[in-house]
Amino acid sequence: MSVLGVGIDVVHVPDFAEQLATPGTRLLAEAFTAGERADVADRPGSDRSEVERLAARYAAKEAFVKAWAGARFGCPPSLPTWAPREVEVVHDVHGRPALALRGEVAQVVRRQLGDGWRAHVSLSHDGPTAAAVVVLDGPDQPGGVE
Repeated sequence: MSVLGVGIDVVHVPDFAEQLATPGTRLLAEAFTAGERADVADRPGSDRSEVERLAARYAAKEAFVKAWAGARFGCPPSLPTWAPREVEVVHDVHGRPALALRGEVAQVVRRQLGDGWRAHVSLSHDGPTAAAVVVLDGPDQPGGVE
């Protein structure tokens, strides 16, 4: 296995909260799946707010796109635009994050990277900042990723 790409993104939580609160915004509906919205619902006793958890997930989506672009270094962009809802942050039963791709993003990634690739994701929060790192790995490919 080889590292194919690495992406990192940070989100300023107060600015993100302001975007979500803007009248008429479609950010919540356009960027997050129903599963993500349910997963971040405020939980009694949690030290993170719903907005903080959404901000980290948004950072993961952006970090994934950066890692994917890194895996295609020197190649033209894979898609002219991408839908953030097609990159879903999910968790296993122990709360560890992973990514599930949907729609056109899933189809193009599968075509470009094959079936053996994996995304490793880490989410973090510190004060007014949410962050995510995504590392893509996959089978060694002579001559790089096509």
